[in-house]
Order: sequence, then structure tokens, then C-alpha cells
Amino acid sequence: MKIGPVTRLLRVDEIRSVNSCENYTEVTLKAGEHFLVRRTMQQWGETLRGVQFARVHRNLIVNVAHIERVERGSAETARVHFAGGSPALDVSRRHAPELRAKLRLWETERSQRAAAEQAGQDNSRHSQQDSA
Repeated sequence: MKIGPVTRLLRVDEIRSVNSCENYTEVTLKAGEHFLVRRTMQQWGETLRGVQFARVHRNLIVNVAHIERVERGSAETARVHFAGGSPALDVSRRHAPELRAKLRLWETERSQRAAAEQAGQDNSRHSQQDSA
């Protein structure tokens, strides 16, 4: 990611949200750092395409892995809350179904990864016991 004259390499999982800010986008990291980047929301949408990110508003993309909870509002709207006490962000009615779908996919993938890791640990223990 180019920030002024400096190029900074980021892991995708470090990004908490990307918010449109006129001709720039504000990238917020899970550590709470904020950066202004000259990149469009469309470019971010293409870069961050996949299960881990969801567009929740015309001007906002969030990393579902960092969502602590989703609070329902009135008229089919919602607010996403992140761990660490950062301010809640609005989810538009139009984008709420996408967020719900992404959260379900994220939970399914996370459960599958945890099950695979557990199976790998169990197999490792059995191999060690068999060789003893």
C-alpha cells in the first residue's frame, strides 16, 4: 500500500476497514492505525474480494474477521462493532444481506479450519504414541 512517498506492505488480515474519503480512502488497521490512500473503493473491492471482506455501505468495506458483534437497527439496518472499542459502523439496508452471508461463510470456514487443525493434532499424537 502506497502512503505518500512510502510503500508499506500489509497483510490483508491486518485491515479492519476501508472507508471512502473523497478522492482518497481511509484504511483502518486492527491495531487502530489510520492511513489515507489514493485508491478508489472499486479498486479496494477488487483487491479485497473474497470471504473475509464485505461491503456494508456504499462507502465502506469491513473485514468480517474483526467484527465482534452486529447490532440490528431499525428499518433493516445494522451496526457492526469491532473488538477493542473502536466506534461502531453503519450497515446499509441494501448491503445487510451481503454482510450476513459473508459472516455465515466466515464462520463455516473458521469452524472447518479449527476442525482440520484439531484432526492434525490428533493424528500427530497418535503417530507419536505408535512410535513409542
